[in-house]
Amino acid sequence: PVTRSSGSSIQLVATEPLTLVQAVPDQQGIIVLRPVYGPGPRPGSLRGFAAMVLRLDAVLRQSL
Repeated sequence: PVTRSSGSSIQLVATEPLTLVQAVPDQQGIIVLRPVYGPGPRPGSLRGFAAMVLRLDAVLRQSL
């Protein structure tokens, strides 16, 4: 559902908090997605997504 909604515009979308399996146990994070459009046979066609994983503990620590 996240990729479907993000592909319809150029806005960023984020997942609900989830457990990051490659981090310390029980570390929570979110994934932020942005659609990438490019030239080609149909200018502006969706080529893929840029993704960023944010660890919530690090984001909160930096914001305080």
